Amino acid sequence: SETYIKHIVQNWSSTQFIEGSYTTEFRQSQVDTVEVIARSLGNKVFFAGEALSIDNQATVPGAAESGFNAVKQLLTL
Repeated sequence: SETYIKHIVQNWSSTQFIEGSYTTEFRQSQVDTVEVIARSLGNKVFFAGEALSIDNQATVPGAAESGFNAVKQLLTL
């Protein structure tokens, strides 16, 4: 199209310091583990990211949901 400028292809598996990719659906046995990982550290460090979304695990929506949950944890201190 006349509005197209350029694109970038990113291989997260081979990117230094990332070396990973997006997550896939959890098995029920992994839910407890994810809930533990999502807990704050001493109410000072909070975690978010697609891998920490149980109900909506997908790249951007899952990351946004887990970020919202981390903020809720922070605001309920």
